[in-house]
Amino acid sequence: MCLDQLKTLTEISANIATDVGIISGIIGAVYVIRQWRLSNAQWHFQRYEKFHAVYRANVDFINTAIAGRLNNQLMSEYARDVMGHDFLVGQEIRAFYDEVYSKANILLTCQSMVQNERDSTVKANLQKRQEDILQWFVSQPAKVKELFHKHLKIED
Repeated sequence: MCLDQLKTLTEISANIATDVGIISGIIGAVYVIRQWRLSNAQWHFQRYEKFHAVYRANVDFINTAIAGRLNNQLMSEYARDVMGHDFLVGQEIRAFYDEVYSKANILLTCQSMVQNERDSTVKANLQKRQEDILQWFVSQPAKVKELFHKHLKIED
């Protein structure tokens, strides 16, 4: 009788050890899955932050151009802040950077030339060119939003 009870206790202990192992394995798998999801969410958030910084830099620069406060320092900052993220964005956004930068450069050049120009016809042409470029800048916030929309969506 005693030997049968001991055999039964041994079997029960083995079954409990197996059950504990299975439960530990399930808990471990759940933990690994949760860690992977957390890591994936952090990666998406960090990517979002980088795209948002580039988006904000573009919007701020365009608003500065519209306000007529462009200068060489702001041009350099824009080039550093935005164009330094070429690895992050696609060709379409890179082309947009180049276009914004070149238009801003033309605008800044026109502004300085208007101040120094004495010929009224040339001055009028430069002012017309400035107005055209400013109108282009006014239309750009919508384009920036459109370009960055897919990168700044919160949900997948």
